[in-house]
Amino acid sequence: MTTFFEKDRDTTRVHILLAEDDPGIAAAMQSFFLLDSYECKSFADGRAAFSALERDKFDLAVIDLMLPGCSGFELTRLCRDKKIPVIIMTARTDLASEVKGFDLGAEDYLIKPFHPLRLMTRIKKILRQEGDMAEEIVLGELSLNTRTKAVRYEGKALNLTPLEYEILLFFARHPDRTWSKDEILDAVWGADYIGDPNTFNVHLRQLRRKSGNVRLIETVGRHGFILRSQHGDEQ
Repeated sequence: MTTFFEKDRDTTRVHILLAEDDPGIAAAMQSFFLLDSYECKSFADGRAAFSALERDKFDLAVIDLMLPGCSGFELTRLCRDKKIPVIIMTARTDLASEVKGFDLGAEDYLIKPFHPLRLMTRIKKILRQEGDMAEEIVLGELSLNTRTKAVRYEGKALNLTPLEYEILLFFARHPDRTWSKDEILDAVWGADYIGDPNTFNVHLRQLRRKSGNVRLIETVGRHGFILRSQHGDEQ
């Protein structure tokens, strides 16, 4: 089941996960990330990084292979499954490790030591490639950017939680169709979700409140919900 981190965040900035157990290296990288206005969450323990990847939303991950608790290979595999680009950095110089890293889906493989500027160059290249594939969804007064996660409605930026964004994205990709609550839960929370089904209603109220429009996502009958492609117009 896919879960989402509920804390509000700035959805217009690049969010990077850093998994590195050397505090000196981690601090140096974070300083360079800050210079480019990247948001970074750093983890020295592989298990903590794994949990963050399952819970939070990241645009890119920079991962050391030799971590306590959980190997960098396991983190890379999880990133591949979640479609998060990965740069591996390691002191390992053997070809087998490099091949395994790329086989697991890594975008790049850097051998330590290296200058942080080399890493920043690789990050910018990957982000440019990701940006070329960015999708802008526009439905009347509503627009979503699927790379930056920026959402605007009636000219105003909406500060959504990751889960609120995923709900709105689901509807924006399937406008003018009525969905049942069970279908929404399966699509957004995952088919194996066993929590409170009313959690969707809570997030729907938040979306309506933040947009200032109770008809942003309309209730149809007793059990259906729809986002109309011209939802801003009078019906």
